[in-house]
Amino acid sequence: MLETMSPRATVGDGNCAYRAVSLALFGDQSHHTYVRLKAAIELMDHPMYYDNSSANFVVADTQIPTDSYSKLLSDVLTDGAYAEITHLYAISAALESPLQSYMPPMSIRGGCDPYTCIVIGRGVRMTQSPACTLMWTSCTVPTPGAQLKVNHLVWLADLQKSDVIDVDASHGESVVAGDASSDASVAVAHADGSSAPHAKPVVDVDDLPGETQSVAGSDASYAEPVLDQDASDDLTVDVSHADGYDATAAVNTPSQGIPLPNKGGLSTLTVVNLLTADAAQLPYQVFSSIPHGSKSNVYFLVKNDCNVTRRQAGKQAAFDDDCGAWNSQCAGSAKFPYLRTEGSSLRRLFWIASQGKYCREMKVDKQRVYVPLEPQPADDDVLTLVRYYTTSAASNNYKRRVTYITLTKFTAGISDRFVVVYFGEHVQGGCHGHCKDPSAPPFILTPAATMEQIADKLQHNGASQVYNDVRATDDIADAPRNMRVVQNKKATLARSVRQATGSRACHNLADEVQSVINMAYNDSFVRQVVVTAGKVPSVILYIDRQIAELKGFCFDRNHGSVLGFDKTYNLGAMFVTPSVYKNVALNRTRTGDNPLFLGPIFVHSHSDTNTYNQFFGHLSGLLMGCDFQQLRLGSDDEQAMCKSMKHFFSSSSFLTCSRHLKENCTRKIDELIGCASTQCRSLLDALLCSLMSRSEYVNIMSAFINLVIL
Repeated sequence: MLETMSPRATVGDGNCAYRAVSLALFGDQSHHTYVRLKAAIELMDHPMYYDNSSANFVVADTQIPTDSYSKLLSDVLTDGAYAEITHLYAISAALESPLQSYMPPMSIRGGCDPYTCIVIGRGVRMTQSPACTLMWTSCTVPTPGAQLKVNHLVWLADLQKSDVIDVDASHGESVVAGDASSDASVAVAHADGSSAPHAKPVVDVDDLPGETQSVAGSDASYAEPVLDQDASDDLTVDVSHADGYDATAAVNTPSQGIPLPNKGGLSTLTVVNLLTADAAQLPYQVFSSIPHGSKSNVYFLVKNDCNVTRRQAGKQAAFDDDCGAWNSQCAGSAKFPYLRTEGSSLRRLFWIASQGKYCREMKVDKQRVYVPLEPQPADDDVLTLVRYYTTSAASNNYKRRVTYITLTKFTAGISDRFVVVYFGEHVQGGCHGHCKDPSAPPFILTPAATMEQIADKLQHNGASQVYNDVRATDDIADAPRNMRVVQNKKATLARSVRQATGSRACHNLADEVQSVINMAYNDSFVRQVVVTAGKVPSVILYIDRQIAELKGFCFDRNHGSVLGFDKTYNLGAMFVTPSVYKNVALNRTRTGDNPLFLGPIFVHSHSDTNTYNQFFGHLSGLLMGCDFQQLRLGSDDEQAMCKSMKHFFSSSSFLTCSRHLKENCTRKIDELIGCASTQCRSLLDALLCSLMSRSEYVNIMSAFINLVIL
């Protein structure tokens, strides 16, 4: 079944039956509420088909427990409530399309499993093809030796078809019996009470907890199904092997692999023939990836296109499987060059780097001697065999060997492929090396392609969204096993960015200082880091465009922009003093004003004159050659800042921000008078308004002096 169908993960929140149908029909689990609503309407409109006391009840098999109509209706109307077989019939009737139900082979009883059937709802024609296939499974991986607790439902996507199925497109098509499983017959049950020969309905045990499954309101109980470990081994192909192979005896490779001819594995000539033969002459199937399942003393032919692309991009090759962790301490690789001419056998060569030549090996006085070949073979005539060896982390007796060849004229025009050989009896993979719980499920490495997909999605989305998206779209065997996989990848990417930019995770002040200094070498915005004894380093930030615009817009006393500075207090432990200017080349469409632009920025921990000298001294050096008499500088009249500005720009004009001046005057007058008053407002007008007459100004100041001094 899994050779042609691919399971898609669904969220195990009690809505998995509706989520699986939503994912299959609409390409998204988010429509599960709509599917549940359609089923609820069907149950309420046609109660006779869903009441287990009615003669028209859809479930006729007495070995499967069912709930009362009131319980079914209550569950379908409750978000997160479990679904059972009658709900599947209601969904089928509501969507006007059959549903294929599939239960993996079990060993608890003989004959056809009632879970494996085509569910045909009320009014749905039996000649229609199922809209989707739903598989009963478990939310968690069972511990070794434990029984499988069937408490979940997922969609099985057809690998030969599109992921999203049009329900109406299947009308009028015939039902193909036996599509659900290669080793279990398919039963067809109709919702109107009639049934085909040997028809058996199915039961929904979605998310039922406990060692046994029972349904309230029924005396019947149904034991938890146990996986038949031998049931998955029913497909075997007896392949006779020799160093040469018969290219005319083409057969499909079983998912368990091709048996090895002997304990030593395949000969070099056989491997080379498998890797260099034309695709049409291969006697065995070439898999797109290493198949899942048990692998004992077998080998596979697998496409290597992805690794060719990875090597061209400077990445390591990846040979992902489901055999758990491989011991990197016992891994190794080797390259074996061979001389091969058209139609001739292989001849082992040795590349001697010190001589820079291909040599043949000889023994002289019981010592190995390497004699250069004359003439030296052409590069196109040399075939290099690359092999990777590794041992399972769970058992030293279980080993894997991957072999492929570099691209030569013998493989030109066909897809690159590799041969993977498994030696020994398959063993259950162990838990992660850093896991402290010995009862934890086996560790399965997430495929490299999935990790690259996660890395791309993390550039634009959060870890939670990426995890749900990947599990919904990828094969359940290739999807990340938990959220930690995505979170770890996100942390790895962040660490790579820090290493690329010279920054790193800061655990103390020394780390922070070093990170900032490194940014001066890698970040074009960080231009200078000033380290002073007893102070936190100061940082000057700007880009070349900002300096060019200062020179173009600010050095014109009559029509240019004021270059303003204002220290901020609310950006953390450090002070930030930004500069701003007006871009006189632009106008706002609504007001006609010139927009404000951000200029060079100064980040500092102290606000004394010597600290400001670092910034304004650096800035005056950048503007050297400009006429400072044409420059106007503005500030909030902070004493230390103004003193430094006047030192480095002595010939420039200095302005004080009117808003800051008014706030300072208001604060000072409030201290003198005690509260806001008419005299206070009059005094501010006298100080800040240039339109009043001299006599009005004298009268206001006299009144203020009399009020405060006298």
